[in-house]
Amino acid sequence: MPTTLPLTPSRAKRAISWTGQGLLAAYLASVAAVCGLFVIYGPQMRATAEAHEAQVIEREDSAFCSKFGIGPETARYAECAAGLKEIRARYLERSIANSIL
Repeated sequence: MPTTLPLTPSRAKRAISWTGQGLLAAYLASVAAVCGLFVIYGPQMRATAEAHEAQVIEREDSAFCSKFGIGPETARYAECAAGLKEIRARYLERSIANSIL
């Protein structure tokens, strides 16, 4: 024979209410922690991404200009790289102009 009484509707509602409040508090704390990490590490992550992008662009420039016999050690390499930079900028402008937003 059980010695505990079944939960009344008010006890059950209180238990669910406390559980829901606990879950909400845990969720809000985790959201705040993630936002805090973005604030702290965001600039470092952005700088790393920009440095990586610069390296990729440099490799692309070198590979493309080298196809035409313009290596990084030649005088015309800066001209070739500047042309590629201009092409990338125009592509970005077109891309932005064609976007829905």
